[in-house]
Amino acid sequence: MDGVMTKEFVFEEFKKLETNQQKAKYLRELKETKQKYPRSVSIKISLKQFDNLIREYESLVPFGAMKREIAEREKTEAHIEMLKRKD
Repeated sequence: MDGVMTKEFVFEEFKKLETNQQKAKYLRELKETKQKYPRSVSIKISLKQFDNLIREYESLVPFGAMKREIAEREKTEAHIEMLKRKD
């Protein structure tokens, strides 16, 4: 394999993809490339992180659970802050 895939190149190629299925396929291919030729992909991402991203893009609502957890945490933090101000 010639050359090294930089983070910028990977991000630009990823931006061109329109559907979540295309993104999941691209991530699977990139993971395989990183496994076969570790020095050809110059982004610091583990195979487990690839698996997590692929799983999210293959789900019905990508990152839905994560967004819900963040919203719940922010709501809880706002409530705690409001209670502190009352004291």
